[in-house]
Amino acid sequence: MEALDEPTWALAMRLKHRCGARWGELIALRPCDIEFEPFLRVRVHRAVEQVGGRRAIKPTKNTQKRSSIFPASLVDLLRAHVAAVRDAVGDDALLFTLKPGEPAERRQFSRIWTRAARHAGWPMKTGTAALWHPHDLRHVAACWMLFDVRMDPAVVSQMLGHANPACTLSRYVGVRSGADATTNQLMGSW
Repeated sequence: MEALDEPTWALAMRLKHRCGARWGELIALRPCDIEFEPFLRVRVHRAVEQVGGRRAIKPTKNTQKRSSIFPASLVDLLRAHVAAVRDAVGDDALLFTLKPGEPAERRQFSRIWTRAARHAGWPMKTGTAALWHPHDLRHVAACWMLFDVRMDPAVVSQMLGHANPACTLSRYVGVRSGADATTNQLMGSW
């Protein structure tokens, strides 16, 4: 997206693919929802609901208010973006918009996503739809938290806004490649 002159949306997708926010939650974020001290935290307290052509702010799915994380690699870009939005329009303004002051419209963003997917050489489902969708970044975030960061599934469940850890595990934990080699290596020390 950066190569297509969409640096703000590139940052939004990098944040989404690490904090696990749903689309409506991501586009409802404000500067006051991002914390840098004492922790790197995203407060997910609201979402944008889009029905037809209308968009409105509403509570999150299951009306859960929660917090998630983001990596240190995003701090500089995210801090600069938060400061720019805060200075220009205030702490309660939307961080990621297509038109200033208005929640982003999913179909308009979809065009940016599709152009970026083509540019990246991703497989396409049709001429106007990439095989992968922005919601797939939520799956990436869950796997990153569970397998790379090695967070407790109960904590990941809470950060993603799932009803319980069983939901998180059933949705995101599957057989990973190399399972035979991994299990044999583990059993070798017994």
